[in-house]
Amino acid sequence: MQLQLPQSSNSIPSVLFLDQPFAAGMVHLWLREYFFEKGFTILGGELPPWKENLLLSKYSDIAEDYLNELDWDEMIRHTVARLNGQYGYYIETKEEKAKLISCFKDYAKKLEQQFSTHNVKAVVIFGNYRIETKLGAYFSHKYQVQLICIESFFLQNYFYLEPNSTQIANHHAFVHKWPFIRNLRVPQEQFDMLDSLMRERESHGLLNGYISMPVASENLSSKLQKIKKCKGKVGLVLGQVSYDAVIVNDLLAFSEQILFLRFVIEQFLMQSTSDDLIVCRLHPLEAKQGNGTAKELQKLFGDNPQVLLLSGDDCNTYQIMSFADFGVVANSQSGLEMIYRDKPVLVCGNPYYAVEQFCLQATDKETIQVQLSKLLSGWCPSEEKLVVAKQYLCGLIFNHLCRRNKADVYQKLDNVPGFSALQNQNTAKIVKKNIQNKLTIMPNAQVGRVELLIPDDILQSKSLLVVGVGTFAQYLVSSTALDITFCSDLPADCQLSVQHHPVQLLEQQLITEHQVILICWPKDKCLKLIAEIGGQDMHDKTFYHIEKLQQESLCEFKFFLIDVNSLEML
Repeated sequence: MQLQLPQSSNSIPSVLFLDQPFAAGMVHLWLREYFFEKGFTILGGELPPWKENLLLSKYSDIAEDYLNELDWDEMIRHTVARLNGQYGYYIETKEEKAKLISCFKDYAKKLEQQFSTHNVKAVVIFGNYRIETKLGAYFSHKYQVQLICIESFFLQNYFYLEPNSTQIANHHAFVHKWPFIRNLRVPQEQFDMLDSLMRERESHGLLNGYISMPVASENLSSKLQKIKKCKGKVGLVLGQVSYDAVIVNDLLAFSEQILFLRFVIEQFLMQSTSDDLIVCRLHPLEAKQGNGTAKELQKLFGDNPQVLLLSGDDCNTYQIMSFADFGVVANSQSGLEMIYRDKPVLVCGNPYYAVEQFCLQATDKETIQVQLSKLLSGWCPSEEKLVVAKQYLCGLIFNHLCRRNKADVYQKLDNVPGFSALQNQNTAKIVKKNIQNKLTIMPNAQVGRVELLIPDDILQSKSLLVVGVGTFAQYLVSSTALDITFCSDLPADCQLSVQHHPVQLLEQQLITEHQVILICWPKDKCLKLIAEIGGQDMHDKTFYHIEKLQQESLCEFKFFLIDVNSLEML
């Protein structure tokens, strides 16, 4: 492949973003803000056609030899799995696949034009195997530009931010860094913090409105009673979303996840005693996609007393882990969470944590049979290996991942060699002009002005309570030097921070302690909160409802005073 030289360094450098802001929330906005404040041009990238619902209905004829060096069957494999699994395309015939490839080549052509017509110096991709990520990585190499990969982590206050990335999903750069991190002494404070982070997740780590599960309870449901009363061994097989890229990519012995789950359950039943129990806990998102996997497994094993199928949000996964004797996963990070809890685990894919022998691994059916037999016979990692597993997690979290905080994102990017060298007289002029025009990155990720029309009584307040931690909270803390307490009714938000301000769980005591309260919720939810606490003495408190008005080049946050007696906006 012939490399093409980048354009003149005297022109304005650009950064190309290949996913929409909601994919990583505030992280995408912070990345855009960082480069915008350095004078870079922000490019949004062409929206992939499968996200526009244009697939197989609108595309251009592309020359057959365009990007012929790419293996298009491999390029589209993960996206097709997602299209079939989530969007119901069911692409099966050779003709449909050829049409699909033409559609994606059309997208690739438009994407490459961004590189050839703009001075692209960095590309930001969201870590997965979908078509836009693969093409972004390919063109980054072709045009010799910086590739930055971001990806979520199961602890929500941390995420992967990997400049100079050579990975596009799952097999993170930490695997290569680990041999060096392995030699570092881990201070006790890090072990303590790790324990706190992991235990917090047990009670509210997923309660974010997207994935939910009940809090662990001593009053066990009938299903969990069955696990607790089991006289033999309890095996826990944890499913993932069936179209998850790592399932499609790394579960080599099975064409579909349900075949993997079925095989594990069948092998367990063949090798176990009648007192043993296999629990299959499906990913909570499966229920939102029709629960097809659960229905198929129910047909096969629903009447078997040794099989317990769990789906949706009807149980706390971490409570099930506490009852299990061992776990089996394909590639899920939940396997690492079980290892942390000193549980023996078999991984059947190639996850980034399959190192140092603190878990069993198998990637073919025969080896899965052997390793499952070891688990049923009582195999456990040694105490030394379990300590190494905790060292691995500490190294990953505290020496590699980035905290989900604007200041930490900026610091990590500041440490990337090369970005400062791209700044020149032209970028300096752009920065000065943007400051004069009060331009920034708006919540919709576009360039424009953000205005907070803050009333005088708020500016004079000694302390504020802000309910809700969305974009308003981020802009408020950047615009004022007030003493602000942030809180949320979503426990998962309490793992986050707003520019080093910790987020607390909304409780009555916080309302009592503050005189001025800003509520950044939808109007109905806001008024409901005030009505619920309305019976108490609130004569000395001032409530404001915050509304965001997003226009093409202006975003306004307006403050509406609330009459606590009539529950009307003033």
